[in-house]
Parts: sequence; structure tokens; C-alpha cells
Amino acid sequence: MLNMRKIILIEAIATIIFLLVISLLAGILWLFIYKTGDQSRFPVKTSSNSKEIALLSRVHWDIARSYFFSIVKNQNPRVALEKLREDIKTNNALSRNCHELTHEMGHTAFDKYKDFAKSMQFQDEVCNSGYMHGVIESYFEKNKSNISSVLNSACKDYKHNNFDAWECFHGIGHGVMLITNNNVPKSINLCNEFSNSFQYSACVNGIFMQNFNSDDFIHPSSYLSKSNFFYPCGTINFQDMENCYLYVPVYFLSLHNNDYSEELNWCNTAPLAYLKACAAGVGTEMVKQNINNPKFVENICLNGPQNEKDSCLKGMISLYVYHYGNLTSAKSLCKTLGPESKYACSQSLSSLKPLFL
Repeated sequence: MLNMRKIILIEAIATIIFLLVISLLAGILWLFIYKTGDQSRFPVKTSSNSKEIALLSRVHWDIARSYFFSIVKNQNPRVALEKLREDIKTNNALSRNCHELTHEMGHTAFDKYKDFAKSMQFQDEVCNSGYMHGVIESYFEKNKSNISSVLNSACKDYKHNNFDAWECFHGIGHGVMLITNNNVPKSINLCNEFSNSFQYSACVNGIFMQNFNSDDFIHPSSYLSKSNFFYPCGTINFQDMENCYLYVPVYFLSLHNNDYSEELNWCNTAPLAYLKACAAGVGTEMVKQNINNPKFVENICLNGPQNEKDSCLKGMISLYVYHYGNLTSAKSLCKTLGPESKYACSQSLSSLKPLFL
């Protein structure tokens, strides 16, 4: 009888210890993956003191759209994209908005040719392959009643996990957001059509790029929050979080007058598991907005929090690769950067090299 009581007591103690360990692990997991810092320390700003960033006014945006659209319509998209490639070398304001502009050029091309394959013949990687993304968006909008078939056919010609394939499936992410009216969960569910993890991740990446770049007037998203800038990253599946935290800096910057230094400080309030993704996102957005002034971006990265410097620099190099669609431009850039940036350059180029094999 006594032995039985000892066994019961030991089992009870073991159960308690097990539950305590589980609770401890759950707490650590919560702190690592879900716990964010105080967002109230970073109130939304309504005026800008930044002089480094060239802004394309609404009037000049409309002028640029009309100009490049006329080239697409009267000549062809290739001529328009080549002209844009030259113009952004000296026009910082246009460069900052070139991804959005090439999206719309893709829409215009699809409206002109009324054919997906024909429109895609003019694909160009300039401005982070925005033209391809725009064509896919229009294609999805036209065929949204038969979306499953479109999902499985749009990128069927890309057989390997390379750069062009990544951009195509990324474009699908933009497309599903368009047809779901920026409904993030529904869009992610559509990306689940892809069993290949490379394709799925690229698709989800496009979803979050679209979400955090949403236009409040033309194509608003319900999955943004001015009280919790990280939303909806903490509410989604674990496998999708890194892509979410990579793009959330876009939204923060739009509400804080492109204050990059403050944003790097804010990234330190991200969950520990995604702090580096947030910092990389800052580097990505900085160089997107200052593509002709990478030394300016490098300087801000190096003067940011110590634990974010390499990630910020890696984000800068990564965007440079995607913007130009090759490793060569980024390799040339790395040669101009300081010694503190060499490690991040090497790591970023190595991680992206498989896309170009």
C-alpha cells in the first residue's frame, strides 16, 4: 500500500514537473515568436523633416504614367521599359516609384494585347520585375471566375527554382490579393495550391508586399493597424511570419515620414525571431527609395543598432539584386562599400546565387 502511494506521488510530481516545463517552453516560445515591444513609443508622424528622399508628386506621377503608357500603347512595353531604365539612373523620384509604375505598365500591356503570353514576351527585370507582376494581376482579374486553373497555368513555363520563377510566383501573390480585395488569409489559402515550398513562399512574399504597399484610397487593406504596426504578422501561420516581418517596414515608413533611423530602433521591438527580418526590410526599402545613393543607405545601416547592421545591409544588397535582376550589379556595388559591409555583401550574394544558376 505504501509503495503504491509512493508511485502515485512520484507520478503526480512528474506530471507537475512536465506541465511546468511545457509552460516554461510555451512562455519562451511566446517571447521569441510573438512578443512585441511597446508600439506607443513610435507615434504616427504627420510632417516630414527628411530632405534626402526625392518625392514624386501626384502631378508628376500622373505625367509619368501618361508618358510611359503612351509608349506601351503606341510602340511596345519593351521600348517603355528601356526608356524607364535609363530615366531612373538620374531621376531619384521616378526611381522611388518605378516598381509601382511598372506594375501599371503591365496592366496597360495586358489591356493592349488581351493575351497573357503575348504580354509576358516583354518581361523585363527592371524595377524588381514590376511589369511581370502587373501582367499577372490583370490576367487574374480577367479570369477570377476560374482562379484555380489560372493559378496552375500562369507560371507553368518556369520549371526550375530560379529568379524568373520566383518573380512569377511572387507576381501571383500580387494577383490573388487583387482578386480577394486584399484579404490576406484568403490570398494565403490560394497560395496553398502550390505544394512546392519555393513557389508557395514566393507567392506569400508577393501577398505581404502588396498588403503593406496598399493604397488607402484605391485599393485599401483591412490588414493594417496604426496601433500595432506589426499586424497581421503575429496572427498568421508560423511559416508565413518571416515574409510578413520583411515587408512590415514599408508600412511603418509610410506613417513616419521615412525616418529610417527611427525605424531601425522600432525593429528592436519586433519578436526576437523576426528582428533580423524587420531590419532587412528596412535596408530593402531604403535602397528602393534611394537606388542611386547606396552609400547613404549603407551609412544608416552602419549607424543603426549593433544587432541589426548586417541584416540591414543584407536587405540593401538583396533589393539591389532583385531591382536589376542579376548578381553583377550587386557585386559592383559591394566593391564600392566600406570594409564593415563586406561580410554582409558576401553572405547576401551567396544566399541569392542559386537563383541564377
